[in-house]
Amino acid sequence: MQSLRSFDGPVWRILPQTFVDTPAKPARAPDGRFHHSGQIAAYVSLRAEGASVAMQRYLGDRVARKLVPMWLKSDRVVDERDNKAASVIWQDIRANAL
Repeated sequence: MQSLRSFDGPVWRILPQTFVDTPAKPARAPDGRFHHSGQIAAYVSLRAEGASVAMQRYLGDRVARKLVPMWLKSDRVVDERDNKAASVIWQDIRANAL
């Protein structure tokens, strides 16, 4: 597991339009790139462009989404900026059990 660190700064999320009024709520899927088995996660990017790139995989589902700026202040976050595996399309790997 990655070490936890504190963070206090701006972040961006792209959320379905129906969730933009509650942007601080965690991811709703039971598992994702970095969470599973009921763990709580909120995926954010440090730049608006990063959030857009991260969401490209999902754009074919025709769900209306909005870019939401936020301020995150926490004593315990996992920083994945130096994790090269974070840029891999994880859904294909998991589906193929690789």
